[in-house]
Amino acid sequence: MIIVKHVMNIAWALMLALSVTSAWAMGPHGEIENAAELAAVPSYCKGTLVTRYTLPDPKPLQEYIALYGASFNHLHHYCWALNQENQLDKVGLSARTALYGSIFDNIQYFLSKAPDNYPLLPEIYLSKARIMFKFNNNAEAIEALLKLIQLQPAYAQAYAQLGDYYQRKKERDNAIKWYERGLTETNKRNADFFIWKLKKLDGNYTPSAEVLQAIEEQKKQESAAKTQENKADAASDHSAPTQPDAAPAPAISPEDAAKRPNPYCRFCP
Repeated sequence: MIIVKHVMNIAWALMLALSVTSAWAMGPHGEIENAAELAAVPSYCKGTLVTRYTLPDPKPLQEYIALYGASFNHLHHYCWALNQENQLDKVGLSARTALYGSIFDNIQYFLSKAPDNYPLLPEIYLSKARIMFKFNNNAEAIEALLKLIQLQPAYAQAYAQLGDYYQRKKERDNAIKWYERGLTETNKRNADFFIWKLKKLDGNYTPSAEVLQAIEEQKKQESAAKTQENKADAASDHSAPTQPDAAPAPAISPEDAAKRPNPYCRFCP
């Protein structure tokens, strides 16, 4: 009886140890709790609430708020979601399923607190799409990318991810459509990237006349904007009144110079 009880106690202890190990290092909501986890997320996460106290950050919270806006008070939820994403490859299927709800809730909570002009929103919507694709929640991922394009129509990575998704789905026409939109609607410096994507998809791809016209129109707009910017810079350089050059000092003979008192001599005449 004593032996059986002892064996049961050992088994219970092992089960308890396993359950503690399966909780990993991070907290129940994705809290960042050690330097290794902190190193794997964006640098601003170290200053967010909770994390800044777990791993002390000497920089005052108000400095982060001044830089990132009032919504920084809620940004730790996004950092937790990224921390949980980093654990996905380290856990089993059941744990991945459990993490999904927490990751989604953390991101949605922050998005509910941030205004549409929050500077980090493009990055956050892009991360949301990436994570949703990992969980095969394609509808949620596409919705995040479309929202990103709505906020910033020239954000190249949104078009690239949409094109990549449809390429994986073997929907060639849709993939070409999104790559071409990236080609025509984002900065001309991205043109080579999207042409490479299109040629990789179709070795015989050549831009249509409509696409080429859109690219040329975009180049003209960017050139006009740059010219206007240069004119504004030139105008600001000449906005301050110029001072006339000072008249040259008259020549002084050595005799006159010798008659002058020495300003650095307290006892000279």
